[in-house]
Amino acid sequence: MGVKNFVSEVKLKVSPSRIFKAMTTESNDVLPKVAPGVFKDTKVVEGSSYGPGCVVETTIVGGTNFKYKIDDIDVDKCLIKYTELGGERIGNTFEKVYHEVISEASGDGGTVIKFNSKYFAKGDAEPNDDDIKLHAEKSSAIYGAVSEYLIANPNICA
Repeated sequence: MGVKNFVSEVKLKVSPSRIFKAMTTESNDVLPKVAPGVFKDTKVVEGSSYGPGCVVETTIVGGTNFKYKIDDIDVDKCLIKYTELGGERIGNTFEKVYHEVISEASGDGGTVIKFNSKYFAKGDAEPNDDDIKLHAEKSSAIYGAVSEYLIANPNICA
């Protein structure tokens, strides 16, 4: 099983705590409003709350649901570590994908989101750099759309 590491970041014009809440603990309220043609809902499907050990599933409209286990979450530090267990990215190539995502203040009132992802290939499968970059671009686009939504709605995740 091969492992490929991928690091990326995105800069946003919203505070770390707001984007963190919108993408984690309040994603069920935010994501379907930002992209109703993509996201139906997000819910905890194993465990009693949104915290370490729970499994969260995001229902994708017309696609493969995204399922992940929260390994660690620190709301004060705007940090989440989670392992993807199912979804489009997993497919036939990956056993799992592990992510560390931290939202840090950028100094201008905005945020720098830092992604560190480890892709664990199934068997002899070879991770494709272009596929990994495409998924990173999709994630960045979602974060950007959520940021714009939060800017337009200053009371959301405040």
